[in-house]
Amino acid sequence: RGAFLTPSLLHGGAQRIDNAHSIYQQYEREHEEMQRRKMQAQQQLVDTVRDELEDSVAALQRRHAEVLEFVRRCSVGANNFNRQAYDRLQLCLSDIEAMRADLDRKEE
Repeated sequence: RGAFLTPSLLHGGAQRIDNAHSIYQQYEREHEEMQRRKMQAQQQLVDTVRDELEDSVAALQRRHAEVLEFVRRCSVGANNFNRQAYDRLQLCLSDIEAMRADLDRKEE
């Protein structure tokens, strides 16, 4: 039944094969274009994520430096306050000692 092909069948079959091959080639071109666009999209995603991470790291580093500067200023302020409080306490203790000495002299 399919053992003998007539020239008209061959011609018609060849046309259908060419059409199918044309459709397949179009699909291949579209597929290659989609693959190329997919690779571009992936690269854009990678580039965007990297840029965002770099920006975030830079912002965190700036914030970290600001926090360290704040801590340093607080430490300097606390040290100054402690030094002033110590000096004031020493002055009060000196006054107390002077008052005791004065009382001791008055009692004698």
